Amino acid sequence: FPTSPRTAADRNNRFFFAWVQSDLSGQSDVYMAILSSSGQVLKNAFQVTDSAGTGESYFSPALTHLDNGGVMLAYSVNTGAAQPLGYQIFDTNGGLVQAESRITYPDQRTRGKDMVQLSGGSVLVSWIDENTHHVHYSMLSKAGSVWSSGAVFELTPGYQLGAINVSVTSDIYDHGIITWAAELGNRTLNYALGTPSG
Repeated sequence: FPTSPRTAADRNNRFFFAWVQSDLSGQSDVYMAILSSSGQVLKNAFQVTDSAGTGESYFSPALTHLDNGGVMLAYSVNTGAAQPLGYQIFDTNGGLVQAESRITYPDQRTRGKDMVQLSGGSVLVSWIDENTHHVHYSMLSKAGSVWSSGAVFELTPGYQLGAINVSVTSDIYDHGIITWAAELGNRTLNYALGTPSG
């Protein structure tokens, strides 16, 4: 059954849909499909990850469009120990441009992520770490044809009382804006403004 749907439209106005499909054994994979703005199916549902081959489970996807067409897809990976963040790049036809790379740091348990490409070209991705319930983020940049992640940052813990449900966007000045809800305390809605360099 499908869960955790995400949608992004690329510069060619093609709609990319991503979701998690789980089986009765508890294994889960990320799938995608592409539709035109009129609803025509351009690419039927296809499997992006391979839990059967890796023994891992994949969940909590996020999508953002890229300025040259196509999308970047990110998701969490349950390895049985840590939960790193994986990402892949697809062109406007759904062809794989860059196979999975992972953002890792000690004892990580990523969940609830969101991402956006800034006008300068970098992609801001943010997530909640389940161990600390703190917001983390990283900037991904492209060198030649390869996308890679920079350092992982944790927002100041003192401003986070059980962070949940992160959301990311950008403004006209190319700042990244991270918004999250605090589950504890006064249950506030919080945001942080970042420079284009992260």
